[in-house]
Amino acid sequence: MSRGAGHWSRPNPDFLYAVLSDRRGSAIWCDIRPSSPRETCEEQVRVALDDALGWLVDRYGRDPSTWSWGEEHNLDMQWLPISSRGLLTDLLSLQAPISGDPFTQFLTSFGVEEDRPFLVSAGSNFQAVMSISEAAGSYYITPAGQSGHPLSRFYDNLFPSWIQGEYLAMSTDLSLARGGASGISRLTPATSDNPRMSEGQSE
Repeated sequence: MSRGAGHWSRPNPDFLYAVLSDRRGSAIWCDIRPSSPRETCEEQVRVALDDALGWLVDRYGRDPSTWSWGEEHNLDMQWLPISSRGLLTDLLSLQAPISGDPFTQFLTSFGVEEDRPFLVSAGSNFQAVMSISEAAGSYYITPAGQSGHPLSRFYDNLFPSWIQGEYLAMSTDLSLARGGASGISRLTPATSDNPRMSEGQSE
């Protein structure tokens, strides 16, 4: 793929706004130069709308009330140790209908594949609302647990909350963290050829 093809493979809202608002004469982009008549942006928008509606009808039928964004716009969060598609990958992947697009606050990026054009393969990971005035006034969420192990109960325990836009309270009070901890791990510098390990402690 050439650099130009890659640049124009996705919509650019800033460019479209500049053209459709004729910013500094940008509406000239609506004209098809080799053609004899001078096409206007209004004509091009009408043609684009007709094309989009035709594509939707062909794919989903003529009744818009049966169309569902969530059926097409699905998050597919694959298990990283397995990159190729397959039964195991499908079983371990986290999947759910999701909102957003590349230009909304809830960032999601979907592909341009013909068979699954709105499949979400990337999105916002760690999300946080931070307070600099209250020690207990910050919140965070991640799309899944942090273990990375599919047999762990923490593998996907945060996924439902992340999908629903819910957050967990974050506190800088160490006593709260220690009160709910099952143990302590301490990391200290050590040479690579002489690592030290002890029960309940990794260094």
